[in-house]
Amino acid sequence: MNGPIKGVLALLALLAAALAVAAGVYWPFVSRTYDLAFPASWPEHSTTNLAKRCTTLDKSLYGCEDVVVHGDYAYLACSSQEARAAWFPAVGHRDAAAKVPADKFYVYDFAEKELKPVKVLGTPGIGAGLSLHGLAVHDGLKPNKVVVAAVNHRRAGGSCVELFDHRTGTDELIHFETVCDPLIYNPNDIAMVSRRSFYVTNFLSKDADAKQAQREAMFRSATSNIVFRGEDGKVTVVREGLAGANGIALSPNKQQLYLAESTSGELSIWDIQADHSLRLSGPKLVAPTPLDNINVIPETGAIVLGAPASTWAYYRASQAKFAYSNAKKPAGGSTKGGKAASAAPVGPPVPSAVLLVTNATSNAEKFYGQRYRIDPVIVDPEGSFLYALSAAAVHWPSKKALLGGPFMRSVAICDWPEQVPTAGASEKSKKASK
Repeated sequence: MNGPIKGVLALLALLAAALAVAAGVYWPFVSRTYDLAFPASWPEHSTTNLAKRCTTLDKSLYGCEDVVVHGDYAYLACSSQEARAAWFPAVGHRDAAAKVPADKFYVYDFAEKELKPVKVLGTPGIGAGLSLHGLAVHDGLKPNKVVVAAVNHRRAGGSCVELFDHRTGTDELIHFETVCDPLIYNPNDIAMVSRRSFYVTNFLSKDADAKQAQREAMFRSATSNIVFRGEDGKVTVVREGLAGANGIALSPNKQQLYLAESTSGELSIWDIQADHSLRLSGPKLVAPTPLDNINVIPETGAIVLGAPASTWAYYRASQAKFAYSNAKKPAGGSTKGGKAASAAPVGPPVPSAVLLVTNATSNAEKFYGQRYRIDPVIVDPEGSFLYALSAAAVHWPSKKALLGGPFMRSVAICDWPEQVPTAGASEKSKKASK
């Protein structure tokens, strides 16, 4: 074999070795990207009888991105189709000149089964400029008082956090402070520690437009962070290098912070230190889908996650600005009596899931050192009813859950099981829509 041929073979061998190394390095990223874009299957119990398990709470509602249950009330941060299409920085919608209606708060009383719009009082004009996103509720100074915190993506002056006093059972929020800071630049969700102190996530890099938002989601860029605002008004970054930091919530004992990273589909648990800094409690929990808002069931300690279940479907829907037509489309074969039905999306539907995180209890899980497990509870694999879901909040006494999303028509109220079946080897599964 002459010298040139040997040289070519050596070069090919070197190239093959380089490709093998590259495949080994990048395959986990490629594989995980595919899984988040095209979820493979769902346990049967999570998808069956959706139309019987869920009803439409109020068909006039739209874009209720966050829902929080506190006591016997649920608090909702809702919008309109026009407002979301024009101005929602989380997906890069930034048409500040558009004239659209202000977003609104609602309260649902589980005892009375009544939904009420809430008036915003206090600071003059505060209600007229609301563009709502994440929401949090904290105990007030008296038993019938709470503090409500809400992300407000103001069209002028940047995104801030608004703080309100509220007396339960009334239809009024009394605004008492607007928190703005250079370190709070693309806020998504809030976890309240006290009346004026809270953690807040910055979901995207500063001033990200629609294309930048898509790039950060596609490459799962670690450009997000968590900041803490103390009672003294000081704002500090307490954790950086996160991939789409989205929903956050405190544990029932207030000693840990739960974080959902949307673009990586990971749930992390952080121990809160005395100075309010955060230390990772253990390995991050990998979910089968992208993740959004977090709620905690205080009676059980379980974590409930809202999940738009396909990055590919979400991206395709974003090209149509998540618009709806006026035509009605059945979900699960029933439209009677307010059952699961909604207007049809103009663009492609976005499959959605509600996930439950509980302590791992099986011997196999314990053997492998698994501390927690994730189980789907409610899934719409077609995504025409539960469309791009972002929030699920459970009222344990009534075993009801309210489900909403930033581009979803209405809010669903669904039966919540006393016990969630776990997917076993013999359980049938349904192929998720791609």
